[in-house]
Amino acid sequence: MRVLFQNHSSLLIQVGERYLLTDPWFNQPAFGSWLPTFAPYIHPTYLAALGDKLNILISHGHDDHFDDRLLKIFDKNTKVITASYKAPSVVNRLKNLGFENVTTVGEEEKEIDGLLISSYIVEEFSHDDSAFLIRNSDGAIIHANDNWHIFEKEHEKILCERTKQYPKEAVLMFSQTNSASGYPLNYKNFSDAEKTKILRSKVAKMVEGGLRNAEKLGLQRMFSYAGFATAYVKNKNYERVGLFPTAKFLKDLLADEGIESSAEIVDLYPGDSINLPDGSITQAFIKNYNDEKIKQVTDAFYQTYENINECISFCKLDVPPSTLNEWVDDFLDAFNEFVERRVKGPDSHFTDLLGKTFSLVVSFDGTKSISKSIRFGSGPIDFKNDANKICYVSGESLFSILKGESLFENLYTGYNAEWERNPQDVYNRDIIMMVVMFSYVYKHRLSKALKEKYSSSET
Repeated sequence: MRVLFQNHSSLLIQVGERYLLTDPWFNQPAFGSWLPTFAPYIHPTYLAALGDKLNILISHGHDDHFDDRLLKIFDKNTKVITASYKAPSVVNRLKNLGFENVTTVGEEEKEIDGLLISSYIVEEFSHDDSAFLIRNSDGAIIHANDNWHIFEKEHEKILCERTKQYPKEAVLMFSQTNSASGYPLNYKNFSDAEKTKILRSKVAKMVEGGLRNAEKLGLQRMFSYAGFATAYVKNKNYERVGLFPTAKFLKDLLADEGIESSAEIVDLYPGDSINLPDGSITQAFIKNYNDEKIKQVTDAFYQTYENINECISFCKLDVPPSTLNEWVDDFLDAFNEFVERRVKGPDSHFTDLLGKTFSLVVSFDGTKSISKSIRFGSGPIDFKNDANKICYVSGESLFSILKGESLFENLYTGYNAEWERNPQDVYNRDIIMMVVMFSYVYKHRLSKALKEKYSSSET
């Protein structure tokens, strides 16, 4: 078995003449702003040309793992594997793209074309994300993608049992090594120096989680991935202040944060491949570039090919502010009603959410125009400039959300808005979780009717 690092969370696994491609991502913005840095080492056309020799694994539904536009070029008879999630959204999305040969896997292993594949969902962390174990007689790959948290005891036990037969160099741990949300860079509460300090500490803890998992399995190394993305937001400089988690950078970061581990983060760049069972690394044919140069050239590529113009902050606003004002009222009413239903139903553990406040400030050409607030459980209230969460967003970015072309979540995870929290030291995770959940409900169920309502009002 041979494992090639494509980019971000994408691995190309070769077994004989067959291939398994995980989480392919090319040049479609994720979260309305993210683009991959690095670009894929092997151009997707070569992979799509493999036809029935290729299977694809989609770990979960985030766009940096599930690139709808890219998947359109693949044969629709391609076998696609994903986790056995309770919600059918990933499977439905694949079927909407035309894929019918979809296989779901849970903790019980399934043999799929010479590979045993299983998934591990921690619902306390996320209902919609999963780590995977992929193995055969040569070795095992832990494709943890965004699951950097310490393994649950039961999952640790299963993984130890299923990997104990292999020499340690034949078990590969891939774990997320970068922030997957806008915090702290898009928070107005903090100075630039504070943001940098918080971000470095946050990422160090994430990396430590992956290293501790490697240690629990008795492994001596871990590979950095699922962190090579850049956010492009109009009039912001996130592409220059985000972290670039190569092995060297992470080793220096851990040393600065005083974190030690018996497992080592090993250098692995796109195009490098790992040979199993001996675990040796074959370097990519193209290798002699430096990190800063590849970032600069990638920025230039996305500018030249206008991929950045697809990011939502660069969208055109083609309704007047007066229409947007009424549309925002309906949007916030729906958000409040959604939160009430969730707290009184499946999310009753968010006992403190009702009564908290959320404010939305919308600007046009940099000037405030719309300012609104809601109290969860009550509805609209007079504007509060000290609400528990405040979202500052451009009319262009919000319009993309309102008409159902992008997710509400993209204002947070995608850096497409600035945020504030009050009190400053209280995260209010419950509000952000509701933002994420409401994103999909609004986009897929509610946006169409409101778009028709406000489009017709302009004619």
